[in-house]
This record gives sequence, structure tokens and C-alpha cells, in this order.
Amino acid sequence: MADPILISEEDTITNVTLNRPDRLNREAQEISEEMLLTASMGLRLSKDALNRNIDTPGCEAALALEDRQQALLAQTQNATEAQSAFLEKRRPEFRGH
Repeated sequence: MADPILISEEDTITNVTLNRPDRLNREAQEISEEMLLTASMGLRLSKDALNRNIDTPGCEAALALEDRQQALLAQTQNATEAQSAFLEKRRPEFRGH
């Protein structure tokens, strides 16, 4: 599950409800910058899953897609880097795909 966007202790974005629209651009920019630090293939496959699951007939099909994508991502150099970074308690340095 995604983390809620914390604007302050009282104001959060939940699902698509924004309690403080005046802060939307700043929050969106911060989220975008954080996403750019992640592995690009993971983002690409996440977007693909969201688009495909709009028309998915059920939970089993959605889970099958998730399983497939996890298997693909586990074979990348970025997966190895993520595991190493976790064990070494450092931020991962993702490269390319």
C-alpha cells in the first residue's frame, strides 16, 4: 500500500482527496523527485500493471501479472544493488534498466 502524502499532521492526501490543494504542486514535485531515485524498470512495470489491471477480470489475474513482473525485476542488476544497499544500510545507486 502506498504511503499517504503527509502535508502536516492534520492535512493529508488520501486516495485522490486533497485537503490542501494549494500545496499540491509542491507535494507532486517532491514525489516525482523521489520516484526518479528508484529503478526505472520497476517504475515502468508498475505503470504497466496499473494500466493492465484496469481491465483485469479478477484478483487472480492481477496477482499473476504481479508475479510475472516480480520475477522479471528479480533478474536485474538493480535488484542485486537494492539487496546490497539494504544489507549495507545505504541508499541504492540504480543504473539504467
